[in-house]
Amino acid sequence: MNAAVAEGNRALFSARAKGTPAGDIERQLEQQLASSRRELNAFRTENRIRHPAVVRRRVDTELRPELPAGPEQLALVEYVVAETQVIAFVVRRDTPIRAVRLPIARARLERDAHELAELLAARSPEYGKRAARMYAALLAPLADSLRAQTTLAIVPDGILWNVPFHALIAPDGRPLVERHPLFYAHSLTLLRHAADMRPDAPSELFALGNPSTGTTTRSTVRSVYRDLALGPLADAETEVRSLAAMYPRAGSRVYVGGAASEQAFKREAGGYRVIHIAAHAIVDDRAPMYSSIVLAAGAGADDGLLEARELADLPLHAELAVLSACRTARGKVEAGEGVVGLSWALFAAGCPTTVVSQWDAESAATAKLMVELHRRLRAGDTTAAALRRAQLAVRALPRYRHPFYWAPFIAIGAAGGGE
Repeated sequence: MNAAVAEGNRALFSARAKGTPAGDIERQLEQQLASSRRELNAFRTENRIRHPAVVRRRVDTELRPELPAGPEQLALVEYVVAETQVIAFVVRRDTPIRAVRLPIARARLERDAHELAELLAARSPEYGKRAARMYAALLAPLADSLRAQTTLAIVPDGILWNVPFHALIAPDGRPLVERHPLFYAHSLTLLRHAADMRPDAPSELFALGNPSTGTTTRSTVRSVYRDLALGPLADAETEVRSLAAMYPRAGSRVYVGGAASEQAFKREAGGYRVIHIAAHAIVDDRAPMYSSIVLAAGAGADDGLLEARELADLPLHAELAVLSACRTARGKVEAGEGVVGLSWALFAAGCPTTVVSQWDAESAATAKLMVELHRRLRAGDTTAAALRRAQLAVRALPRYRHPFYWAPFIAIGAAGGGE
């Protein structure tokens, strides 16, 4: 069934790439692809229902309010968005769970979040007013519970998955990232499960950068996802080559161009502790498990689109996966599982922590941030602390002062460290 979906992608892309008018053949291919996807989805659903014990790395939904063990102080804030209010649950090791009712209706919250996203995308200096308003609504009422904590974990709900909490502005005019390392979690249960995972990859770094998509792939993907350009990513290639110089050569593998293929990822990524991909990504919010990372197609049955459904089925053993691409944090919000998409798929494959982006990242700023992120990781920082230092380093550059440049990336999962 996986092969049928991949072959359907290839056939449909090929038909559209020829530039022929849409007709019976294209409609037939679309119907066949939709049928293959429905068949695959039905099989997976039935398998989870009938054989829950054998579905790899699934966890129960039993409430486990304790925080995972770790060397740092940690406060977790889980938000529940209702029609007329938001409830924030604050979980700490040293105090009972605290529930705080925040008087902000869902409609207003969604409006504020959308307006903040628009201001960030436009690099508007007015973003600060909206960011300060959201801080006042979502974080200021929790100040007494958060003041003494060094690391914050945020479990968003609904539209809050699109809000960069680390870029919200406190009353003193400073963004939250200046006060705390911060990461996100799909849920408290999944955070505990992520913290309990023990990846055991023998090698250090597996990185893919600036994959060669070819003229056909660019035109066919653009025909399906309108206005999506898949041009070369020179900064991405520089990025992964810089990373290669930071890790032991004997334990690392870096591929660029045509070698940065879907086939190479499936064949080799399972043996590495850190996975880094600097490439284009396609996010499908309606069918998030068909979101994909665009790699070189290579030979064989692989179409060059490494889809979330394929990622979830791979045996990965990495401690961290970094998707240095646009909007890789996006997906479909599912109760109890957070955002289902590329980051969720990597978690299901065995990777407890991911770094992904909430919006379209600027290429040069991203390359600088990623190099600094890995430098801090190599120095021993947790993922949350390393990302914070990388964001502050980029923010310190006058050209990249606006959060559009330094704030798109977030860490999800066991980013605060463990035992």
